[in-house]
Amino acid sequence: MDYEKARREELDVLKSVHGEDLTLGDDAFVLALRPNDSKNDTSITLRVEYGDVYPSGPPRSIELMESTGLAPDCRLHLSLIIDSMVEFIGRSTTIFDIIQSIQDFLHDQKTPYDN
Repeated sequence: MDYEKARREELDVLKSVHGEDLTLGDDAFVLALRPNDSKNDTSITLRVEYGDVYPSGPPRSIELMESTGLAPDCRLHLSLIIDSMVEFIGRSTTIFDIIQSIQDFLHDQKTPYDN
């Protein structure tokens, strides 16, 4: 896949998920993809944080997907997956690659007793 095309599609997804018409410049970039910060919260909300066109403004955060009932070790593993991939965003990895890896991991965690 052409990286520039993937990058444009990625920004289109960010705009559509956020639900408003964002004005992202060429210097807009994805900063991180994180689980919830609360240690007692077993749900995971994955967010994409991205820089705005105004450097003085805070990064915005977009929720992409949510999964509940994960054990703490699953949350840790998921955090490691995210951390290991985030550094490659902007070079060879797109948001889509990371989401696919996360979805694969979450799928592998399901048991026959899960809904």
